[in-house]
This record gives sequence, structure tokens and C-alpha cells, in this order.
Amino acid sequence: HFVLELALAEFFLQRYPRESPGPMRERVFGLIGKENLPKWIKAASLQNLVFPYDNMDKIVRRDREGPVK
Repeated sequence: HFVLELALAEFFLQRYPRESPGPMRERVFGLIGKENLPKWIKAASLQNLVFPYDNMDKIVRRDREGPVK
């Protein structure tokens, strides 16, 4: 289940790299439903500790644009 949540976080970070975690979590809240939300927030904040959001943003953008010469 945790892998699915990480994949979801990854997906949302790629679609909305500039959005803060707040609005992103609200959107995910609508998708996942109330019973799974606390688990998802825990997963998201855990991921935020490992990869800070601005760091993830850079990684995602670099992947999309290709290598910088």
C-alpha cells in the first residue's frame, strides 16, 4: 500500500510540481477518501523528510527538460 501512496505522491508532484503540499493533499483527499487520508499524510510527510519538496521539484523538472548542457 505504501508503494501505491508513494507512486501517487510522485504522480502529483509531476503534474503539479509548483504547488505546495497543502493544495496537493486536498486534491488527493478528494481522490483517496477520508479513511485513507491519515495514512497518506503520514506517507507524504515521511517522503517530505527524505526528499524535500523543492528538491523533488528540481529532480522532476530536470527529468522533464532532459540533461542541461
